[in-house]
Parts: sequence; structure tokens; C-alpha cells
Amino acid sequence: MNLPEKDTYSKHRYQINIVECAYEVVQRMKAVKKRPKNQISVEEYAFRLREAINAYKRSIDFDPSASEVSRKQVCVISPTHPAFDFWLALHLSIEEADEIPMLLDAYNDDEFGHVENFLGHVQYLVIKIMKSNKLYDFKEQKNAVIDWVREQNEKQKDQKKIKEPQTTINIEQLNFIKNVTSIDVHILNQLTLMLQQFNFEQFNKFVNIYQESTNEEPEEDEVENDVQSSIKEPNTDRIPLTLEYSQVMDYFMQLTKHKNNGHIKKKDIENLVKANFEFRDMKSSGKKKLLDVDIEKQILNQFIYTFFNEHDPSYYRNKAKVYCQFMIDNFLLFQHDNLTTLRKNFSRKSSVHYPFSK
Repeated sequence: MNLPEKDTYSKHRYQINIVECAYEVVQRMKAVKKRPKNQISVEEYAFRLREAINAYKRSIDFDPSASEVSRKQVCVISPTHPAFDFWLALHLSIEEADEIPMLLDAYNDDEFGHVENFLGHVQYLVIKIMKSNKLYDFKEQKNAVIDWVREQNEKQKDQKKIKEPQTTINIEQLNFIKNVTSIDVHILNQLTLMLQQFNFEQFNKFVNIYQESTNEEPEEDEVENDVQSSIKEPNTDRIPLTLEYSQVMDYFMQLTKHKNNGHIKKKDIENLVKANFEFRDMKSSGKKKLLDVDIEKQILNQFIYTFFNEHDPSYYRNKAKVYCQFMIDNFLLFQHDNLTTLRKNFSRKSSVHYPFSK
């Protein structure tokens, strides 16, 4: 019995899968031991590559419901795509120098699609992008590209001069070294943790290459599965904040001032804050411990919700679920609560007198 052959993902040695290319670029950046102080961080560059990949996906109407093979295949960028010069520049910086002439010959000979004035693109755009993105040492690769351009120009010296191609891409915007972009602290913290133990699967997940991100509210059971898969016992995840440590301490110290809570000391609140929140300018520490707060459960719920809603301006997917998990992890009153049920009632105000300031 002959079984039908399964579709497999494949590409030519010289074709460029932009996800694989981005991953290798970040790996090369990580390997640099001493980076110039004014150079972009690995985390920020990885973030920008993710945004560039998502922009590419939007431009080709990426179909998240297609087969896995198809989704991988469309990430092999065509030389006719407007962003090809940028990805070719990055790919050339990680290619073996002795392979570069053959790679450029293949594209120049239209093996992967016709490009008008390919030599002009390499001479005027690709080399400029390579020089703008000095992420690690690729002098040998850059020289190989320049030598290839000179050789091609020598071959065509009897023809009309190679002209600079027309492009809709602002090359200065591709200078990732000089540009300054503010990254959401949650994404930056994710990246920092991800890069500590970096592999292609983690990078692929970060890029969301196999599914399209959306701003729509997911189904409740989908959110539940997503949160439960990311929050496991023991839960060591911390909530990223743009607030100062002192601001968070001031808010949660209110618990020590409530009647019947004299047993809660400053050191308990310090542990609560340091073990559960991540700050830009200080290292998190400690382990999560259950606090026995002597107040009505609905009041404690509103106390946490008020901080979530009025004090923490960060936005990210499942933020409310993360805070509900925070309640389960840190307060005896919520220790045995169901995460989904807690989320549904999270914004409900207390029916009794609320004793805390907002």
C-alpha cells in the first residue's frame, strides 16, 4: 500500500527564510562579549526584527489557518518583495564569505525571480544597510559583497552605468543602531528572560510566526488554557511594571494599617512586592508566600483590582488573568479559588465599606 507523501518544508540553499535569518542574527549578537555603549541592545533589536517580520506577514496576507508547511514556506521572502534588500543585507552578514559570490550570482541570474537592476540594489542599498547595522563582526562578508559588485561593474563597464534603483523604503529608518525606540517593559522583560536560554522554538514563539496576533478578546477557555500553560507551580513569573518600587510599596503597605492586620509587617510587604513584581532599576528577589489578610474577601479583591486598573498602566494580553493569579499565589483568602471564576468577578466592587485610598 502506497501512502500519500507528506508535504515538507524545503528551500534552496540561497533562499532566505526571514525567521531563520532573524534568529541567527540575534544569536550572533548574543555571542559578542563587549558591545559599544551606544549600540542597540540585543533585546531591542530582536523586538524590532519581530516587528519587521510581522509587517512582512501583513504585506503578504499571511494565512494563520494554512498548513504548517505553507506557513513556513511563505516566510521565504521573494526577491521582488519591497523588504528583500533589508533581509538580504542581514542574511549576507551571517553567510559564509566564500558562498556570497555564488549566492549573489543566483539572484542576479533570476533563479528565484526576476529583479530589475539587481546589481544596483546590492551596490546602492544592500551594502548601505549592512553598514548601518553593525551588530557584530562581518567585515569579511561585507568585503565579499563589495568585491562581487566591483567584479560585476567591471564586466558591464562597456554598458551604461549602473543606476541607483528606485525604492519606497527609507534607508535611514533601517538604521537600527541610531534610531531610538521605546519598547513596552513587558516585552522587554520577556525578551531578557527568553535570551538567557535561547533556542529557535522560543524565538519562533516570540515572533508568532505560526499564528497571527490579534487585539480581539479570546474565548474564555482559550485564555484559561493560555494562562495555565504559562503559569505553573511553583509560579515564579513576575508582573512587569513601569512604576517605581517605592510607589508599589506605598500602595501595598496600606494592608499593614488596616485594623486586625497588625501581624503583617513591612518585611512581609517587601517580600510580596519583590517576589511578584519586576522593576526596571532593581532586581526582583524572594519567594511568594501566602499572606493571611484579615479583611473581607471582596474588599481584598477590590484592593488588588484598584491597583491593576488605576495604578498599573501597562497593557498586555491576559493582564487581568495575571493579576488574578497573583491573588491566588499570595493571599490565603484566594488560595483555592478558580482562576476563571476569579477573573469574571475581578472588576466587581465591594458591597461593603471600602477602607483603602485609591
